[in-house]
Amino acid sequence: MMGIQDIKDIMKPFNFATFKVEVITLVSSIVTILATFSQNYLGISGAFAGALFILLIVDFLTGIRAASVTGQKITSGKGLRSLYKAGAYIVFMYISFMLHKELQGRADLFETIVKYFHIYIIIHVAFWELFSVDENLKKMGIDLGITDLLKLFYNNILVNQKITHLQNMKIQMKTLKINP
Repeated sequence: MMGIQDIKDIMKPFNFATFKVEVITLVSSIVTILATFSQNYLGISGAFAGALFILLIVDFLTGIRAASVTGQKITSGKGLRSLYKAGAYIVFMYISFMLHKELQGRADLFETIVKYFHIYIIIHVAFWELFSVDENLKKMGIDLGITDLLKLFYNNILVNQKITHLQNMKIQMKTLKINP
């Protein structure tokens, strides 16, 4: 005759609650480790690091799909190139952030330059990956216009900088005329 303990023993393999807890614990641990690493060593938030990671994966997958659509041969070298690219991004962000941390409170001018260089690297990596994804999508016949939007955004920034520069020059010229 089967007792309650025997039934519990039979049902153990079908108890997914424990498995869910283990998976959630593992995933949250990985996310915490990656967020801490990205914040302490790359100078970016965990959310932004996750977004960049997802963007790299999307770039890799769309690159493979675009290659198959255009009839190009898919080789392991192309896959390794994506891995090298991700490694280079991490190294550049790491070096610029460590330089920024090292200069804090020591050399204000250099600290500011390195801080803005670090920000530039992060923005450049994000734009570069977005351009790459858009190029891959265009090869597959899908035009989302990401490149056009980014170019519009970039050109708008340049125009605003030129206007500011011209206004500053105009102010300087007026100052020179008033105070020879």
